[in-house]
Amino acid sequence: MHPEIDRQLNNTANFVEDVLIKYNIKYKRFDNCGIIAEIGEGEKIIALRADMDALTIEDKKVFHINQKIKV
Repeated sequence: MHPEIDRQLNNTANFVEDVLIKYNIKYKRFDNCGIIAEIGEGEKIIALRADMDALTIEDKKVFHINQKIKV
């Protein structure tokens, strides 16, 4: 899997959606890449927020594995 940038997060959002389905967590998907999930019920609900997109920077270090998408 390669990093996805900006609002082009189809694979990442699909992966998160699959995990939520696997654990039977209620969620809503919007704007193609946004996901709101509800863990718990009533007054005991956990809300999580995370940025899922990658930063558009080039790594100058040399490793045997480097970013495959050049921006």
